[in-house]
Amino acid sequence: MKKIIVLFLLPFFALAQLTPQFLQLKPVYTKFVRFNYTGAIQTWTVPAGVTRIFVDVAGAQGGSAGTNVAGRGGKVSGIVTVAPGDILQITVGGQPTTNIAVYGFAGNGGRSTIFGTIARAGGGLSAISTAAPVTQANALLIAGGGGGTPTSGFAGNGGAGGGLNGISATSNYGGTPTRGGGASQTAGGVAGTPSDGNSTNPTAGAAINGGAGGIVAGASAGWNGGGGGGGGYFGGGGGAGGGNAQGSGGGGSSWTHASVVQVSNISNFNTGNGRIIIYYN
Repeated sequence: MKKIIVLFLLPFFALAQLTPQFLQLKPVYTKFVRFNYTGAIQTWTVPAGVTRIFVDVAGAQGGSAGTNVAGRGGKVSGIVTVAPGDILQITVGGQPTTNIAVYGFAGNGGRSTIFGTIARAGGGLSAISTAAPVTQANALLIAGGGGGTPTSGFAGNGGAGGGLNGISATSNYGGTPTRGGGASQTAGGVAGTPSDGNSTNPTAGAAINGGAGGIVAGASAGWNGGGGGGGGYFGGGGGAGGGNAQGSGGGGSSWTHASVVQVSNISNFNTGNGRIIIYYN
């Protein structure tokens, strides 16, 4: 008998939660606009009568090479207070297919200067900001991109974009830490350490920008560069190049402005190019 009473009461309990206060925080949105990767800045003008929007922002996955899997982009969402006529700047990061980073402030992948093998660049950040280009000072939300990978199986997988903090790349090499580090809320990811000589050091992540993968000049075909770090509030670190082992790039961190409410962060979420969806009434 108790079970029957509970089943009948549940719908009434759920309806009781739809108070004006609840709907103000979690309104039912009837319209949306989606922004996909274009390789350039995009804009959205807040329509008449709109004062709150729910935004869902996903960073791009890093570039994959060989058997290694690039880090996925992170996702961040929340409610933003706006005014009609406001012009929001939309940055949607891309997933690279070569060692050259595409739009989204990721780091380039490294390469072998002799044999031409290339590691992949990191994935671009996605962001909504009040001015362009996006900076830490004008951003409202940023979703970090994932780290790119070299061709070597010793490199491991790229680090994922944050959640909040980016994730460090994995490594299948038991010696020197060649992998790029994930970014935090206060610093870029650390650069990997080359496992041997004939390598140009990779770079650490910085504000917005992912670190570059290391470049090598080894004398055999096994030498390869390191993967690039993903873009983000702080970028992921670049992976090291080398002959014994190479490193994948770290993931960029995600971030939201203090004025954004009902925030949700998910790491290792998005594959392919980034995207942004804006919901409104």
